[in-house]
Amino acid sequence: MNDRSLVPVDASLDVSEAVFAQAARAPSTLRGYRSDWREFTTWCDLHGFSALPADDVAISRYISELAVAGAKVGTISRRLSSIKFAHKVRNQADPTQTARVLTVWEGVR
Repeated sequence: MNDRSLVPVDASLDVSEAVFAQAARAPSTLRGYRSDWREFTTWCDLHGFSALPADDVAISRYISELAVAGAKVGTISRRLSSIKFAHKVRNQADPTQTARVLTVWEGVR
C-alpha cells in the first residue's frame, strides 16, 4: 500500500465491494480529498513529519501555518477531513481529534 495514495488498494476486496467502496463518497469529494492529501504529505516531507500515521504536533502546526498564510476556515476544515479520511480507510486512529489539534483548530476558527 502506498501511503501517498488516498484510498489504499486492497486485494482482498471483490468486485462488488470495490464498487460500493468507491460509491461511499462523491467523485468530487474524493478528488478534493486526494488533492488535500497530496498537499499534506508534501508539507510533512518538507517539515520532517510522518503523514501516516500523522501525529497531533504535525497537524496542529500544519493548520496553524495554513491559517497564518491566509487559508479560509472552510479550506482548513476540508484539509482536516481529508487527513481524517486517509487515516480512517487505513484503520488508523484519527489524529485530528486530539486535545492539541482541537484547541488549535478552535483558535483558528
